[in-house]
Amino acid sequence: MCIRDRRQSAANEVVVTLQLEASKWYAEAGLMTEAVKHALAADDSLGAGRLVEQVILPMLTSGEVTTVIGWLDALPETLIHHRPRLALGKAWAMVITLQWNKVESLVEAAESQLAAIADENAAVKGMRGEIAALRAMLVGERGVAEEAIEQCQLALADLPEENLAVRSIITMTLGGAYERLEDFDLAIETLNKALALGKEIDGITIILPIVNNIGRIQEELGRLHQAAEYYQEARQLIEQRAAGRGQPGQPHVMASWIYLNLAEVQREWNNQAEAHRFLATGLQLTQQLITMNNTTAMGHLILARVLQAEGNEAGALQSIQRAKQMIERDSLVAQWVPAVQARLWLAQGNVAAAAQWAQASDLPLDERFDYALYPGEYST
Repeated sequence: MCIRDRRQSAANEVVVTLQLEASKWYAEAGLMTEAVKHALAADDSLGAGRLVEQVILPMLTSGEVTTVIGWLDALPETLIHHRPRLALGKAWAMVITLQWNKVESLVEAAESQLAAIADENAAVKGMRGEIAALRAMLVGERGVAEEAIEQCQLALADLPEENLAVRSIITMTLGGAYERLEDFDLAIETLNKALALGKEIDGITIILPIVNNIGRIQEELGRLHQAAEYYQEARQLIEQRAAGRGQPGQPHVMASWIYLNLAEVQREWNNQAEAHRFLATGLQLTQQLITMNNTTAMGHLILARVLQAEGNEAGALQSIQRAKQMIERDSLVAQWVPAVQARLWLAQGNVAAAAQWAQASDLPLDERFDYALYPGEYST
């Protein structure tokens, strides 16, 4: 090694040492974001991972999803899969960003690592409860309501009482299962219990999807005013949080569905200007999210109906085309696109095209069906 290379190597060692010392100092001062940043800069993946483990759930709950995912992306995948706290934390991050296809492998990795731990302390028991919760959510996502209810009840039995964040999420999943069984009153009651738990820990990442679910059920039952009350309360929380961060007018990035739902309610009330205003904010927010093409597509579906109500048939069809371009084929939203297209055809007097869609839709009309999976199609 030449003198220049030795000097460069020595300088690099000094920088790494300083980065590690800075990380330690920030961690002791409770400034974990800076501590993780310096650990990663020193290429200390294990140290960074241990720091992330300490704060990953509180940060996800409070809405710092982008920061957490950035950290996880900077860590080796093998490290995440060998540390159950990191694996479960990443699984929750994938749930929040609707990347369901990545959840099961992370749950299995955490489960495998925990199986080798003999000491059943509170932390281990809590993680086992999280695994049960995530499995319940995976079952619920697949639409198997009865099994989801059973899994949720098992998860609640296993989870420590003090783990309010995960208990809230499980209770939300339970409410969704009751909705699938068309017991809407019990679903709303259960979701309100989940909401109370979420408010107790001030977890905006938990509160927003619960409010979205309650409001959507109220809409399906024709209770638009009750739905709007939930959405407006959530909107106020979002904007208060944004103002508290010194960013008035920049709502929380997890809020896109709240604004899109407010737009849909205003459309139903024929308040087109208000619908446009909420749509603009909702669509802007989807650009800040990870893998949210389906949410953006839903925004364009709502926009299509608003434009049709205003007599802008060309604009409505253009919005439908935009929704088709960004939709994910296997998602439930993909089933709603042709249903909204059929509504536009009806509004434009093209009954033949709408009738052709109805015949080709192959909806199960002569047997019990899961209405919650097909709201746009059946109502059309």
